[in-house]
Amino acid sequence: MFDTILGLPIHPLLVHFVVVLFPIWALYLFYVLRMKRFAKMMNLNFVVSIVMLIMAIATSQAGDALTSRVGVTNTHSLFGHLVELTAFGLFVAFAGSKLLYNRVGSGLKRFAELSVALGAILALVFTVAAGHTGSSAAWKNKISQNALGTYGLSPTK
Repeated sequence: MFDTILGLPIHPLLVHFVVVLFPIWALYLFYVLRMKRFAKMMNLNFVVSIVMLIMAIATSQAGDALTSRVGVTNTHSLFGHLVELTAFGLFVAFAGSKLLYNRVGSGLKRFAELSVALGAILALVFTVAAGHTGSSAAWKNKISQNALGTYGLSPTK
């Protein structure tokens, strides 16, 4: 479905959006759940949560399309799919928080807050892991070879 745009693979373009904004958004959601002004921003936060979920899914789909063309490490693919699943889980936890806010006792609200907190931590961990394994797969050999060549050294094996 998502493969190229203007002849370039779309995954590296989308991944920057997810790598930068998804962990920040996840931590922000946890922060906002703890604020008294939560209700005022609920609808905007819900809409942005949907956008983040869509971007995570699109990035994962684009990654699958790119994998079919150039291959990828299994580790990167695994972490990429975990980011997608975490985005879904975080969306569900936040949507649950939205539904439970001002409707039930503190026990369920606390559970929803803890679910969002766990989602925020997982978002950070899996996004960093996916980004690191992906950039290592794409650039590690190229950068180490070019850096040696820049200083007049030859790569050793």
